[in-house]
Amino acid sequence: MTNIIVCKYGGSSVTSRTAIEYIGKITSDDTRRKIVVVSAPGKMSKEDVKVTDLLIELSKHPGNSDLFNKIIDKLYLLGSSDSNIKNILEERLKRTLPEKEYEDSIKAFGEEACARITAEILGLEYIDPKELFVFSDEPGNAKILPESKKMIRARLGKLKSAVVIPGFFGYTKKGELRTLSRGGSDLTGGYIAGTLQAEFYENYTDSAILATDPGIVNNPKIIRELTYKEARDLSFSGFNILHHQAMLPTEETNVPIHVRSTKRYPEEGTLITGNRTLYENRPIVGVAYKSGFYSTFVEKSGLDDMLGIIYKLTGIFGKEGIQLLDIPGAIDEISFIYHGSNISNKDQLKRIEEKIYRIVGKKGTFITTQYNLGMIAVAGMGMAGRKGILGDITDSISEAGVNIRTVCQGVRERCILFGVDESQGKKAVQAIYSRFLSD
Repeated sequence: MTNIIVCKYGGSSVTSRTAIEYIGKITSDDTRRKIVVVSAPGKMSKEDVKVTDLLIELSKHPGNSDLFNKIIDKLYLLGSSDSNIKNILEERLKRTLPEKEYEDSIKAFGEEACARITAEILGLEYIDPKELFVFSDEPGNAKILPESKKMIRARLGKLKSAVVIPGFFGYTKKGELRTLSRGGSDLTGGYIAGTLQAEFYENYTDSAILATDPGIVNNPKIIRELTYKEARDLSFSGFNILHHQAMLPTEETNVPIHVRSTKRYPEEGTLITGNRTLYENRPIVGVAYKSGFYSTFVEKSGLDDMLGIIYKLTGIFGKEGIQLLDIPGAIDEISFIYHGSNISNKDQLKRIEEKIYRIVGKKGTFITTQYNLGMIAVAGMGMAGRKGILGDITDSISEAGVNIRTVCQGVRERCILFGVDESQGKKAVQAIYSRFLSD
């Protein structure tokens, strides 16, 4: 381990000069805090719009001066006197690029501007991502390439004072700007922490990780300890505290993640490590819920006898750019569950069905796509080997009057997924929380 703590600050932590100055206080509290990664400014109120969303809209309407001025005004509220911030955005708007690449170039401006302003206010060095990363070429969903590790170690391995780095974006080998998937600043910080084998990766946001969504259950308890696996189960399935990919590089080198509330600092938050204390009376650590899923169902007599059928059918979704959450099935039937945000239009669904027919044949084949599916992830290392836990969870959902449409449990019994109608999803989560997590 290196004697470095990597700190990442979410959008709500960088909404004013006062907030940025507070980041400086946190950084100076521990000399090991050498790396500050920031997101674009978030919402200042519930009615406010995030800077990233405004920039995406501006990329679609680059001539909208009112929208341009709104973005610049929000950035100058952070307290910067750097007129070059405005010039950077004006220059990018003039570029001629393909649509997705153009959007990447514009929406990355939020992180860059915020990092430059933070560095200016705190008197710290700003480091351009091109000194640290090489990205793959997929606009909006780029990957950090392995050669980045050597660059990170060379540039950040022997820091004497703190530096500020923008999250979310980087450059390809050809020097073209690309962004990670939404929330990718978490991954920027996690990749740096993992590469440097930092003592901690501190992720500052609104709150520590809660046992469920406070919009579903009033005042849910804080989860004090999580394993990397449990955190990924919850973040991938609906929790928005931490990008699910951010834990991969830290888990690889066993760097602990400390998710903390900026506003409640120095209060302890949620510690994510390889192992945690298990409690007999708490087999479940958290319940995540996400709506908006689709389920494409395929049924045909003899389907199970077709060699390599799952591989062939999942390949259809992969080529369409659709990430599958689950593939539940029974004899001669299979379902493919994915989020509706993966679908660009109804023609794409029709195209998927046609591709499936070409593989399995039309005769005797039934294909349908169901919408409005909610997925519940019940996570906890304590469920492994615990007799009757699946039945107990199922009973609590059924007793709440909710019909379960699909169930999937991993071999390690760490996470169970339940598919329910969206209209009943919150009721199911409340029932599970009441039975297993409330005091």
